[in-house]
Amino acid sequence: MQLESYLAVIFVVIPVVAIFAQIHLSKKENERLGLIPPITTFVLALLIFFLFIYIAADGYNAFAMAVNTLILLNIPTAIFFTIHKIIRYKRNQQHDVEKMSIQDL
Repeated sequence: MQLESYLAVIFVVIPVVAIFAQIHLSKKENERLGLIPPITTFVLALLIFFLFIYIAADGYNAFAMAVNTLILLNIPTAIFFTIHKIIRYKRNQQHDVEKMSIQDL
C-alpha cells in the first residue's frame, strides 16, 4: 500500500477509536473519567496555540492565524464534551426514573 493509504486509514481509525473511548469513559460511574479526552484535547490545543505564537510572533497576521488554529483545534474538544454531556444527561435521566419507580413502590 502507498503512504497515502496508510495515512487515510490512520486519519479514520484514530478519531473513531477516540470517540468510542469517549463514549465508554462517559458511561462509567465516575463522571470525571469522561472529561479526560476533552481536557486533553483542550490542553494540547492551548500548547499548540502558544507554540504558534512563540514561533510566529511577527504581528497581527500571525496572531489571527494562531486564533484560527486554536478554534480549529478545539473542534474535537467540543465534540468530546458534547458526547460526554449527552451521555451523562441520559444516564441521569434514567437514574431519576429508577429513583421515582422505587419511591412509587
